[in-house]
Amino acid sequence: MTQLFSQLNRLAPANVVVPKLLAFSQQILPQRLMDSVLAEMFNQVFAEPLNNGELNFLQGKWLGLKMLDIPLHVQISVTPSANKRKDQKAKITCRRPGTANARDSKEADVTISGQHKAFVLMAAQQCDPDTLFFRRQLQITGDTDFGLALKNFLDAFDRDVLAKPLNQFIDFYAELHVSQGVSHV
Repeated sequence: MTQLFSQLNRLAPANVVVPKLLAFSQQILPQRLMDSVLAEMFNQVFAEPLNNGELNFLQGKWLGLKMLDIPLHVQISVTPSANKRKDQKAKITCRRPGTANARDSKEADVTISGQHKAFVLMAAQQCDPDTLFFRRQLQITGDTDFGLALKNFLDAFDRDVLAKPLNQFIDFYAELHVSQGVSHV
């Protein structure tokens, strides 16, 4: 799989294509569809922690993720699942501030902002959230207790629950940024 990523990267550099693809998809996809796609992605990625109750601290609160260089700004929350299946106790919902799909204009309870490279390094667990904050590669605003609960979740998150191709892509993409001089721990 890594060889495939490398070959594709030679054709179209992922560190250029991925941000452009995200920005472009925001421009062309209807708001509700984009929010649904993002929610489905988060629900797939975090299915195990959701079902284990590890994301319950997100219930009734909104977490803002703001990638300043793309630009992508999404807010996520966890709601009890309307689905009566026993294997799905909760689900992640998404909204983008300033869009018709955002039910209210309420700000997120906590917002994490930064360049997408910092989010990638954090997702790849090549740099812990504290280091990114202290280096000012990520900024946090809002409810600090909520932000601390999120940090604790990220510190304890086991990437082995992710699908192997997703893990490989995250690692590959993070290595591209590291090789371009983005510092990591």
